[in-house]
Amino acid sequence: MKTKHIVYSAVLASLVFAGCQTASQKGAAPYKMTTVSEKTDVFEAKIVYPQFAGFDDLNSLIKSRTLGAYNDFKSSAQKTRRELENTSAKKLPPFEYAAACDSIIVSDKYISMLFTAYRYEGGAHGETQLDSITYDKALKKEVSITEASGLSIKDIATQCKDYFMKRLSYGGNSAEAKKARTDWIAEGTIPEAGNYQTFTYDGKTLTVYFEPYTVAPYSEGVQKVTISAVR
Repeated sequence: MKTKHIVYSAVLASLVFAGCQTASQKGAAPYKMTTVSEKTDVFEAKIVYPQFAGFDDLNSLIKSRTLGAYNDFKSSAQKTRRELENTSAKKLPPFEYAAACDSIIVSDKYISMLFTAYRYEGGAHGETQLDSITYDKALKKEVSITEASGLSIKDIATQCKDYFMKRLSYGGNSAEAKKARTDWIAEGTIPEAGNYQTFTYDGKTLTVYFEPYTVAPYSEGVQKVTISAVR
């Protein structure tokens, strides 16, 4: 039988709690963490996301994005499970889904958050997915990376590409390995808005995040670049 429970815990933005860290306390707004846990014969899941006092529209956006991704996993997990059970005689372990807010930055102007979700539906390893929301408190809306930082996509892409070209060294130093690495980085940092949707911003520093396989192998993990962007 499917069981589901929701646990609420109240904290202030100056505290580290349930996978969320406050990176900036200036202009901090109180928030509470909401935890959704679910366990079925098919999967086990735990989702943690913040809800801010006095920001109902932001809270709706956070909840919609967080639970929307979870519902997508549930639908996919049910389908994948049926397919695997039809082709395997072995008892399959439960699939997994874990989502948390890895960073909360609250400044005078912005509330900026990074969300990480790990989903496992069989295979050698799971998949790490990233999402972010940067909310302009005065405009009362989510803003893009260019709106927040004042930098163009081309400027951001150039800095990210240059950083990775200098810092990443996976694959070795042979001519073939260097070319493969260069091509991978170049493709993952093409100056298109879709490549730069995951970021946090505190009013001075822009941090851009890249999922595994975007510019490097899974073994290299999530990649990030910090850029000075004082407005």
